[in-house]
Amino acid sequence: MAKDLLVSDLADIGFDTFEDTESGFAAYIPAANLDLQALETLMLNLDEGFEVDYKVQEIENQNWNKLWESNFNPIEVGGQCYVRATFHDAKPDFPYEIIIDPKMSFGTGHHQTTSMMLQYILENDFEGKQVLDMGCGTGILAILASKKVLMLSWQ
Repeated sequence: MAKDLLVSDLADIGFDTFEDTESGFAAYIPAANLDLQALETLMLNLDEGFEVDYKVQEIENQNWNKLWESNFNPIEVGGQCYVRATFHDAKPDFPYEIIIDPKMSFGTGHHQTTSMMLQYILENDFEGKQVLDMGCGTGILAILASKKVLMLSWQ
């Protein structure tokens, strides 16, 4: 609870990204937005018994999206569906291939619920049915459902 309040207060003074760590969390702010006086004031006004230790460290600017993409791996679902980016090799032995360049989008199939729904789509018949993908990303579930129905009608 105290952590959530601190994160909220940090967001109010411009911190925009928070990452859990083994010892607590890391908070990030663009260097141009850092107001050390506001941060010190916030730290001085914390409730008693709440221990905070922090350091300010400037991180060299880099292409974060490129770094993230370099750690982006394709996934295989149920031995039938291969989800990859354009910078990965194709696997033509999979009946369903979905190509998504991730950038900063959601819906690459890496989240457990998405991969579970991909598996569900593979295991069920959608011929003559309508599918509504109510996610907020790439539409990967609708893409697989559409590919599956189209493949069935071509057989």
